[in-house]
Amino acid sequence: MGRRGSMAAVFKAYILCILFWANSPELQAQHCVRRQEIARYDSTHVRSEAWYCGNKLDSIYTEWYRTGEIKEKGHYSNGAKVGTWEKCEYNSSTHTRGIKTFSEYKEGFLVEERSYEFVDSMQFLSSVKNYSYNDLSHDTVELERQFYPETGMMIQMDTLINGLPNGIWRFWDRDNGRLFGETYFKMGRQTLDKKYDTQNRTTVVHYFDNGWAKKDEFVYDCTGKLISEKHYDEKGKLTSEKKY
Repeated sequence: MGRRGSMAAVFKAYILCILFWANSPELQAQHCVRRQEIARYDSTHVRSEAWYCGNKLDSIYTEWYRTGEIKEKGHYSNGAKVGTWEKCEYNSSTHTRGIKTFSEYKEGFLVEERSYEFVDSMQFLSSVKNYSYNDLSHDTVELERQFYPETGMMIQMDTLINGLPNGIWRFWDRDNGRLFGETYFKMGRQTLDKKYDTQNRTTVVHYFDNGWAKKDEFVYDCTGKLISEKHYDEKGKLTSEKKY
């Protein structure tokens, strides 16, 4: 009985190993039945084309607008988005390209997103977003750059916590790429502000804890030498001033 029992246990373990191996994603990917699915707007206009490995999306995926322009394209692997995905948004009134977005995926999770805006036939980087990649959260914005065509500014935002600005926000001139300002936030309150003018002078402003009233203002020349300073009370009234 003991020998029969041990052989039965070995046989059972052998069967389990075979089943585990047969259901492994690698083996399924090698031996799955591949099929193509095409969705259409009508008999002449294709909406999307997808490839499946078994019942999971795999390989190239492409989606089109009715007009024939590509709406989205990228790759799937074992049902998850991987690599670079490209998405185009068109202006419905003018039928011109409005925003083009490149998204980077890792094992199905979005890790970076870059968007380009088309203004008067010119392409501008409008935003860059990086996302955390861990087991707790896959959509925490760690860095974002947003372009505002109406003001000609590019703004880089460190983080938004519960909708409140946090960390360092940087401001560039769109036309020449010059960094002209940095603002430091702590849970929605300004703590420090830096401005850089065209003469390479730097103005540094410290704020009271309320986040809006100036406390101190220092101006430095291009060599870093202090050339003036101002001090304020919590109501914003100038209390002292000195020039060097």
